[in-house]
Amino acid sequence: EYCTNVCLVDNSIAKELFSTENAVGKSLYIVIGETSRRVKIVGVTKTDSDIIGSLMNEKIPGFVYIPESLLREICPVTQANSVAVKLDGTSNISVVTDKIKYALKYSNNSDATVENLSSQCAILENLLKIVSSVLMVVAFITLVVSGIGIMTVMTVAVSERKREIGIKKAIGAKFSDIILEFLFEALIITLVGTAFGIGLSYAIVFIFDYIANIGIKITYTSVALAAISSVLTGLLFGLYPAYKASKMSPVDALRE
Repeated sequence: EYCTNVCLVDNSIAKELFSTENAVGKSLYIVIGETSRRVKIVGVTKTDSDIIGSLMNEKIPGFVYIPESLLREICPVTQANSVAVKLDGTSNISVVTDKIKYALKYSNNSDATVENLSSQCAILENLLKIVSSVLMVVAFITLVVSGIGIMTVMTVAVSERKREIGIKKAIGAKFSDIILEFLFEALIITLVGTAFGIGLSYAIVFIFDYIANIGIKITYTSVALAAISSVLTGLLFGLYPAYKASKMSPVDALRE
């Protein structure tokens, strides 16, 4: 019964239908038009993790591979419109591409075109690297501007609280006590701004994904990296105002 009624599925289909990647031996129904056929799964392939595969998975969530003979039974075809060639790791893509072009040139398919997806993938990866570099520069500038803002706010706070600082130092507050107090305040300001920024990012991504429907996701790694960078920036730029407050003379501060 399963001589030709077999298929391969990728791991995303296996997880969705059977909640496991080990779907070998299980069966599913393939429906093309008004014809359906029960086929047995004889293998599970791994979903591509490269950029092209990721983009395809957003539009095509999974693939089922069936023999050509079964395809002709379910949906009779007279010719193939396209042929995909997948090479192993030892093959030279350029050499194989040239051989395919040469074979097509001297056949009845001289008007056929050959596209090298690996070169397109390389172009796309280079473009994404450029975009990532630009975004990193923008993010760095944003962190610096935010840090300067925090330092300005803390410097103003130190100027307005000179008398308070003088009283604390007069009753025995140490250098470390004053500097930790103002660093903690800088940390609080940073955490509030970080929480607001992350929330705003989630809102923007949700709205954009709802409109464009291209499957944009924010990873926990990126959120953690953004939070750590923001906290370190706040502490770094809050260090100068805190140091300035801790070195203030109690006598001069109480005179203010």
